[in-house]
Amino acid sequence: MLRKSRPLHPVQRVLSLLVPIRVLRYTGGAKGIAALDREVRIIERLRQRGARVPHVIARADDWIALEDIGPTLEKELYRAPNRSDAFRLCFVASWGLLRLHRRQGWHGNPQARNITLDGERVGFIDFEEDVGARLGEKASQTRDWGLFLSSLNRTETRFPGLTASLVRSLASELPAHCRRFLFNFRLLCAPLAVLLLPFKRLLGRDVRQVLTLWEASGEIDPQVRRRFTRIIRIGAALAALLYIYAQQTD
Repeated sequence: MLRKSRPLHPVQRVLSLLVPIRVLRYTGGAKGIAALDREVRIIERLRQRGARVPHVIARADDWIALEDIGPTLEKELYRAPNRSDAFRLCFVASWGLLRLHRRQGWHGNPQARNITLDGERVGFIDFEEDVGARLGEKASQTRDWGLFLSSLNRTETRFPGLTASLVRSLASELPAHCRRFLFNFRLLCAPLAVLLLPFKRLLGRDVRQVLTLWEASGEIDPQVRRRFTRIIRIGAALAALLYIYAQQTD
């Protein structure tokens, strides 16, 4: 696997300043040789924490060649013949991420395309940002779960509700700071999510990923989710009644 240095993404920096959520803060900064040096350091740091990461095979000024440690979760999900197999793949990958976090590690961008599976062995690739240097351990791990779960959006097209089922099965294993983030994320995004959900299939990929995460976050505490859903329905009904009343009084 060949990795080349990539230019910075200024749009990401601007968005991270506009959105007041710590785990979305821009964490890049290095480029060229410095970015490749950083990736090699992250790989070695994760290896010391017991993570399965690729070895560096060759190195030049603007690229590094890395060992192939298996197909990505994204590719395996694309080939999954049924919902049961897709869920098993996601579950295995999730436990690999949990083990990494329990060893005080984190990835920084563990989307399905950056996690590899070789049977039951979970690996990690593609370390473009040193998230921990900017965010610290807990925020970095929280960000990991947000990015991982939202990246399963493509699988939702074939197997709707898969991400929510995964969160439901993992809820008791997730650390408190991750559960708190998912709950607060659901609360903050509720008004917009309720409006956009009926049009989810028509929206862009990034918006669909956010909506997938929002739907799944409701499984952190099913009792709270049911109460939350009831409140939303009551609010929507009151809004409809007010609209009808306003139309009749005009």
